[in-house]
Amino acid sequence: TGNHEYFSGAEQWVNHVRELGLIPLENARVELGGFDLAGVNDIAGETEGQGPDFGRALGDRDRSRAAVLLAHQPVVIHDAVEHGVDLQLSG
Repeated sequence: TGNHEYFSGAEQWVNHVRELGLIPLENARVELGGFDLAGVNDIAGETEGQGPDFGRALGDRDRSRAAVLLAHQPVVIHDAVEHGVDLQLSG
């Protein structure tokens, strides 16, 4: 999620994304060929109890695999480093 979803009904937006056949990575991870792709909720979601949860998204992964993190705001980079992320994509 990004910060704007929380200004206009994040749950509705995420459900719509699912209806389109996409899988939102809400504090979750998938294993792809050669690397793990993880996503964390935006920090704006903390006001609704839905902020980023790095432990849930990255806590039990095999750290010998590369990890790419999708995080809307780059300010969470320190949490990403603590959880062994190799590349963070933000925007």
